[in-house]
Amino acid sequence: MDIYSRKIVGGQVYDDESSELAGEVLRDICARERIAPNQVELHSDNGSSMRGASILATLQELGVRLLLIKTPLHVATQRLELYCSCMRGTM
Repeated sequence: MDIYSRKIVGGQVYDDESSELAGEVLRDICARERIAPNQVELHSDNGSSMRGASILATLQELGVRLLLIKTPLHVATQRLELYCSCMRGTM
Protein backbone atom coordinates (compact mmCIF):
# COMPACT_ATOMS: atom_id res chain seq x y z
CA MET A 1 0.00 0.00 0.00
CA ASP A 2 1.23 3.46 -0.84
CA ILE A 3 1.23 5.30 2.49
CA TYR A 4 0.39 8.69 1.04
CA SER A 5 -2.39 7.84 -1.39
CA ARG A 6 -3.54 4.59 0.32
CA LYS A 7 -3.49 2.98 -3.12
CA ILE A 8 -3.08 -0.78 -3.06
CA VAL A 9 -0.14 -1.21 -5.41
CA GLY A 10 0.11 -4.97 -5.26
CA GLY A 11 -0.30 -8.15 -3.33
CA GLN A 12 -0.18 -11.90 -3.79
CA VAL A 13 -1.17 -14.96 -1.78
CA TYR A 14 1.16 -17.97 -1.83
CA ASP A 15 1.19 -21.30 -0.01
CA ASP A 16 4.54 -20.47 1.61
CA GLU A 17 6.74 -17.48 2.34
CA SER A 18 10.14 -16.92 0.74
CA SER A 19 12.43 -14.12 -0.32
CA GLU A 20 12.20 -15.34 -3.94
CA LEU A 21 8.41 -14.88 -3.96
CA ALA A 22 8.71 -11.49 -2.27
CA GLY A 23 11.17 -10.47 -4.98
CA GLU A 24 8.73 -11.51 -7.72
CA VAL A 25 5.98 -9.38 -6.17
CA LEU A 26 8.28 -6.35 -5.88
CA ARG A 27 9.51 -6.69 -9.48
CA ASP A 28 5.90 -6.84 -10.66
CA ILE A 29 4.89 -3.78 -8.62
CA CYS A 30 7.88 -1.71 -9.73
CA ALA A 31 7.28 -2.56 -13.40
CA ARG A 32 3.50 -1.99 -13.29
CA GLU A 33 3.76 1.27 -11.33
CA ARG A 34 6.80 2.46 -13.32
CA ILE A 35 8.80 3.02 -10.15
CA ALA A 36 12.19 4.56 -10.87
CA PRO A 37 15.29 3.45 -8.93
CA ASN A 38 15.81 5.26 -5.61
CA GLN A 39 12.22 6.53 -5.66
CA VAL A 40 10.66 4.42 -2.88
CA GLU A 41 11.29 2.86 0.51
CA LEU A 42 9.88 -0.49 1.55
CA HIS A 43 8.84 -0.64 5.20
CA SER A 44 8.66 -4.25 6.33
CA ASP A 45 8.71 -6.40 9.40
CA ASN A 46 11.88 -8.29 10.26
CA GLY A 47 10.60 -11.58 8.81
CA SER A 48 12.91 -14.10 7.17
CA SER A 49 11.48 -13.49 3.70
CA MET A 50 12.65 -9.87 3.87
CA ARG A 51 16.15 -10.74 5.09
CA GLY A 52 17.02 -13.38 2.47
CA ALA A 53 19.86 -12.83 0.03
CA SER A 54 17.59 -13.00 -3.03
CA ILE A 55 15.22 -10.27 -1.83
CA LEU A 56 18.11 -8.04 -0.82
CA ALA A 57 19.65 -8.47 -4.28
CA THR A 58 16.29 -7.71 -5.92
CA LEU A 59 15.83 -4.57 -3.83
CA GLN A 60 19.32 -3.39 -4.72
CA GLU A 61 18.68 -4.11 -8.41
CA LEU A 62 15.39 -2.15 -8.31
CA GLY A 63 16.86 0.69 -6.26
CA VAL A 64 14.38 0.17 -3.41
CA ARG A 65 15.52 1.06 0.10
CA LEU A 66 14.50 -1.48 2.76
CA LEU A 67 13.58 -0.35 6.27
CA LEU A 68 13.03 -3.24 8.68
CA ILE A 69 10.87 -2.36 11.65
CA LYS A 70 9.87 -4.10 14.84
CA THR A 71 6.19 -3.44 15.29
CA PRO A 72 4.20 -4.43 18.36
CA LEU A 73 1.54 -7.02 17.53
CA HIS A 74 -1.40 -4.70 18.22
CA VAL A 75 -0.04 -2.11 15.76
CA ALA A 76 0.53 -4.79 13.11
CA THR A 77 -3.05 -5.98 13.62
CA GLN A 78 -4.39 -2.45 13.18
CA ARG A 79 -2.44 -2.08 9.95
CA LEU A 80 -3.76 -5.39 8.66
CA GLU A 81 -7.33 -4.34 9.47
CA LEU A 82 -6.77 -1.04 7.65
CA TYR A 83 -5.39 -2.91 4.63
CA CYS A 84 -8.39 -5.25 4.56
CA SER A 85 -10.79 -2.30 4.88
CA CYS A 86 -9.11 -0.61 1.92
CA MET A 87 -9.33 -3.82 -0.13
CA ARG A 88 -13.06 -4.10 0.66
CA GLY A 89 -13.62 -0.40 0.07
CA THR A 90 -15.27 0.05 3.45
CA MET A 91 -13.25 3.02 4.68
